[in-house]
Amino acid sequence: EKEGVIAEKEGVIAEKEGIIAEKEGIIAEKEGVIVSLNEGIASRDEQIQELTARVTQNAGVITEKDREIGVLNEAVISRDAQITGLQSQIAEKENGIASLETQISQKEHDLHHLRAYLDLVKSSWSWRLTAPMRAVTEKVKSVVKTLKRYRLATWIIWTHRKTVIFDREWYLLRYPDVRKSGMNPFLHFLMHGVYEGRAPHGLYTEETYKLLNSDISGGGALHYIIHGWRESRHLQVLFDKDFYLESNKDVKKSGVDPIIHYLKFGFKEGRRPHRYIDPKFYLNSYSDIKESGIEPLSHYLHWGWKAGMRIMPLFDTSFYLNHNHDIRDSGMEPLTHYMIAGGSEGRNPNAIFDARKAWVRVPAIKERDQNPLFYYLDGKWDKDPSPEQTLFLSMAENEV
Repeated sequence: EKEGVIAEKEGVIAEKEGIIAEKEGIIAEKEGVIVSLNEGIASRDEQIQELTARVTQNAGVITEKDREIGVLNEAVISRDAQITGLQSQIAEKENGIASLETQISQKEHDLHHLRAYLDLVKSSWSWRLTAPMRAVTEKVKSVVKTLKRYRLATWIIWTHRKTVIFDREWYLLRYPDVRKSGMNPFLHFLMHGVYEGRAPHGLYTEETYKLLNSDISGGGALHYIIHGWRESRHLQVLFDKDFYLESNKDVKKSGVDPIIHYLKFGFKEGRRPHRYIDPKFYLNSYSDIKESGIEPLSHYLHWGWKAGMRIMPLFDTSFYLNHNHDIRDSGMEPLTHYMIAGGSEGRNPNAIFDARKAWVRVPAIKERDQNPLFYYLDGKWDKDPSPEQTLFLSMAENEV
């Protein structure tokens, strides 16, 4: 009987051991699942860390883009204001045109009556009888005018016999019609050219001289050759007398007019006419000009800029004209405009320099009405060791 009980107990024990083995198998399976889950959690943690790093990086990019968007919004607002102003000017011009058309119509009506009256007068006997007298009067006026010009020419020749304010070779090169006529170039200038706004030498341009000396009236060339050079009047924006004298102490000491020195000797010696203009750059860029021997700044002022040539590395003549139609249509030499007004107005000198970025980076530039490009060239970016990153557009930005 005891043996039966023991056998029964051993069966129960075996059954319990089987159950325990089954439970241990389940536990091992669960542990495997837990290990797999832990690995998945670790993988997810790595992904979360990577995504967090990317979010942090993108946050900086987003901040920069937001700043750029803010700058662009300011530019859009500024352009909208300019457009509104231009529209007002256009409306005003249209009203002016309408008024002029009315005046022209009235003038044409009055002219018709005057012509009818003149025809009546010309048909009269008194008009026919006085015709010889009027012809003599006109001839006398012409002779008197010529004598006055000869008198003035003689005085100028005598007064300026020791100066070099007239470049004979350059005048013949600039005006082929004078060379073809065979007339003495200086005499032609004194008798005709000075009244026609022709330039006595390469650094003179009628438009710039009148722009810099708004008080003069009549012919600028006549004023310059009689008074202007004596009064040390500003002749040319792209030739800085003060810079030339300070950079060339020997010229300053000699007392020679810096323009005369530059045209006779300075450019041949490689001296610069302006802080930001290097004639060597122009000559090295255009070998045909270098071979001709012509003074580079004179060539640029009278021919070069019209052909899109550059006389300053960071000023793109063609870009400036193509993006500023008002300057292109005015016929004004572009670098002169940029130095006088364009830079302080926020106009860009080339395809990669961003004047408005300069305003944002250094507000004092705009506040002091300074030229951003010259501010950069003068090396005033002490607090910004790499100004190119904030001033120069990438090619991708430029294409957009």
